[in-house]
Amino acid sequence: MKTANKFQMEYMQAKALVMVINALCDEKEQEYISSRKIVNRDGSTPSHIRAWDSDSAFEKANEEFSSLYAELVKKKAIAQNVFQKAEGRLIAYGLSIAPPEVYEELKAEVKKNREVRQMILSLAFHVDASTVPPKPPCKTATVKERVRLV
Repeated sequence: MKTANKFQMEYMQAKALVMVINALCDEKEQEYISSRKIVNRDGSTPSHIRAWDSDSAFEKANEEFSSLYAELVKKKAIAQNVFQKAEGRLIAYGLSIAPPEVYEELKAEVKKNREVRQMILSLAFHVDASTVPPKPPCKTATVKERVRLV
């Protein structure tokens, strides 16, 4: 059975929260669009307010929606921020368990290469924490120090 550590758990919880809040926002946005009978010039219903093909009408609707659901919009921003921090800590954890000979190269690549960042994130998320030694194999920085790097 796979064992998760605090970085993996924090990431899972933050991602789940973002998904729930995004779904709720999407639901409220669809209700808003339906209740106001918003349609594009071609008669289609936009999937989101931002997909409305009238820029001036979008601006007004977006402002109105944001004020109607200000608390939800605020919670969405907070959840997104928490998720980004959890993602950064999980990536730092992934780097901390990388072999010493590739640590510096990965650390540099993570900052500039999205694919490498996603790969480290995925590997760090899926690793069985019970198989990782308690101390990082790389001697250049502790896990706490590396968490601050990302």
